[in-house]
Amino acid sequence: MVVFQQPHTRTSVILTVLFLCNMWTGYGILFLVPDMMSHGYCSMSEWFDVIYITKNGCINYTRAEYIFFLVITILSIPGYVVGPWTCDKLGRLITFYYSTWGGLIGTAVLLFCFGSVVIYTELFVALTFYCIFNAVLWIYTPEYYPTYIRSTAVGLVNGISKFGAAAGVLTTLIIDTVSIVYTIYTYIIIMSIAAFTTLALRNETRGTLLKDDRDSVQDNRQPHYGSIDNNEQDQEHSSIAAGQ
Repeated sequence: MVVFQQPHTRTSVILTVLFLCNMWTGYGILFLVPDMMSHGYCSMSEWFDVIYITKNGCINYTRAEYIFFLVITILSIPGYVVGPWTCDKLGRLITFYYSTWGGLIGTAVLLFCFGSVVIYTELFVALTFYCIFNAVLWIYTPEYYPTYIRSTAVGLVNGISKFGAAAGVLTTLIIDTVSIVYTIYTYIIIMSIAAFTTLALRNETRGTLLKDDRDSVQDNRQPHYGSIDNNEQDQEHSSIAAGQ
């Protein structure tokens, strides 16, 4: 597949790993927390009804659980606001760094929230970092790839992210039956992989023009068919700057 061919092989592999880790942890924690509540992991579990199974073997969610997921959805908004803002102000790579390492720390702190209402605050912090991480992934990916494979690349990572989401749900479903703590350890390992993987990213796209093939331009080769002429881009950029 052209997305994984040179000169994009290295970055494509890195982004694949990051998308998988992001969705894996995000969805896994999302489905883990209600179970943490219903099994007394948090002192607020007295109002959180335990999930029960009907005589037909179907799992029924209570009203409190639906409200919980609604609240979680609303709490994800700040992350999607902060992420793009720091991408513009600090850069894409820095946003990658602090969101993955922050998400790692936020996930690890869940281990120490037993019997404390602080789990809600901690969950909000961890969720914010997950959302920032997700936002910068979707900002960086289309900026990095040239136009002749950009749609393919974005579509590919979107599909890969769904595998990560499914893996997160299955991880919680399987490992959680053994131990909630073991499940959290699993997500700590996954976020550790993401945090260290971001250190391998090299191309900063903040403040750069979107060119058809950045690597071809650096090698003084003609851009791929379908690209905007780089001289025209530079002239347009200079005109805009002069007008300011």
